[in-house]
Amino acid sequence: DYLAQDVLARQPPALQRFLLTTSVLREMEGSTCDHLLEVKDSGATLRRLYEDGLFVVAVGEGTYRYQHLFHDFLRSRLREQPERWRALQRRAAEGDRLAGHREECVYHLLEAEDHQAAAALLEEIGPELVSLGRFDSLIAWIGRLPPEVRAGHPGLDLLLGDVCRLRAQFDEALHLYHSAETRYAAVRDRVGLSLALKGQAQVYVDTVRPLRAES
Repeated sequence: DYLAQDVLARQPPALQRFLLTTSVLREMEGSTCDHLLEVKDSGATLRRLYEDGLFVVAVGEGTYRYQHLFHDFLRSRLREQPERWRALQRRAAEGDRLAGHREECVYHLLEAEDHQAAAALLEEIGPELVSLGRFDSLIAWIGRLPPEVRAGHPGLDLLLGDVCRLRAQFDEALHLYHSAETRYAAVRDRVGLSLALKGQAQVYVDTVRPLRAES
């Protein structure tokens, strides 16, 4: 009640719009806010909010975030307009894609419930996330996708298979690689099929079953 009545309601309408709109972002930079709001002065607005102590924290040079409680409040207010919420998430995803912030793009696509686009992007950036050891993030993001979307993106099973193999969860890895193999074979994707077989061979090498690996 305090945030609604004594903080947000006392701001000018333009600033209220800025606060609510940018609440879809986890971290704010001038350029990303400009894209989201279709304006050109967001950097100055962010600095003013920070200098005025309006629940904004600096996390880097020109990068800010809202204090957690205030951020949760703003997001809850914005979620009262589901269509606007999803539209802003899609626009934020577009801005992150243009800026090369691909992980943030995935986050916003999931928030917008654009599951097909999120799945395709995860297939694209997943190998890099695996190589960086970002296992928990990858598992969490894939876990938010509906089963019917995952079924159409067998590359996600490959990625999860890689995660399980690297965590020495070999039975789970084989199950995922087999699933990917079946789905790739069904659509005659020979490259994907090769990768699924390669994953299985790597499991057999890791578990000292050279004849199975060779086969």
